[in-house]
Amino acid sequence: QTRSIEGYQVARVLPNSPAHKAGLLPFFDFIMTIDNFDMATTNSTFFQEYIKKNVEQPIKMGLHNTKNRSYREVMLKPTHKWPGSGGLLGCSIDWSSVDNCMSSIWHVVNVTPGSLAARAG
Repeated sequence: QTRSIEGYQVARVLPNSPAHKAGLLPFFDFIMTIDNFDMATTNSTFFQEYIKKNVEQPIKMGLHNTKNRSYREVMLKPTHKWPGSGGLLGCSIDWSSVDNCMSSIWHVVNVTPGSLAARAG
């Protein structure tokens, strides 16, 4: 069941960032836990404060992937020391529910032969 799953949906991941190196996937991954703290039971500032308090320290993230409906854990280290440094993690997140995410997905069921979409694969 996906209706009750809420967390920080990964919206964007910058190349060579800590989030990229850890394998976070934009749109499909939801951050459910950090170091076993359940994001659904923490306040709205907890995530940002926790990341700032743990610069250069390994953090374990629990992720729910909506594409293959699986859970995995990854390790990453918040840091400013990466090319292009866009924050400590190098990703954009937004609080959401899996149900909300799934309701806004488009499924392509037919592509006209010879069209731009067909050529794009």
